[in-house]
Amino acid sequence: MGLNIDEILASLESEKTAEEVFNENIVGGEKVDEAEEVKAAEEIVEEEVEEVEEVEEAEETVEEIKEAEETVEEVEEVKEAEETEEDTLRKHAEDLDAQGRIMAHGFFDELQKLSAASDETVEDVEEAEEVKEAEEVKEAEEAGTRIMLNLIERFYGKSE
Repeated sequence: MGLNIDEILASLESEKTAEEVFNENIVGGEKVDEAEEVKAAEEIVEEEVEEVEEVEEAEETVEEIKEAEETVEEVEEVKEAEETEEDTLRKHAEDLDAQGRIMAHGFFDELQKLSAASDETVEDVEEAEEVKEAEEVKEAEEAGTRIMLNLIERFYGKSE
């Protein structure tokens, strides 16, 4: 993809220097203008600067890509943790719901037993009250009868 620093250094070592280019451009003993030499050297320097800038941009891009990948991994880890936590909470809620239903059924059964027992108790109490009232009436009649007999005996005297 991009060039790394080692490749750039290797290419610089293999490329001719400005002096070598100058010496090669001497044609038949004539020297090339210094302006042309300077121009050629400037072009070489500009090319090398551009290559270095491209390498630096490539390195920055690689670093950004690595950071983005790390961020994506962190986001995925957070999502997995949230899903795991959500699943755990859902299971806990289901367990609590099941326990609540069991308790509700037990409570309802106990209420039914108590209501059946209280119905019997109420009926027993009502019957007991009726019997008690009957006994009280009977006692009152007997007391009334005794009082009457006692009055009669006093009035007429004792019968022997």
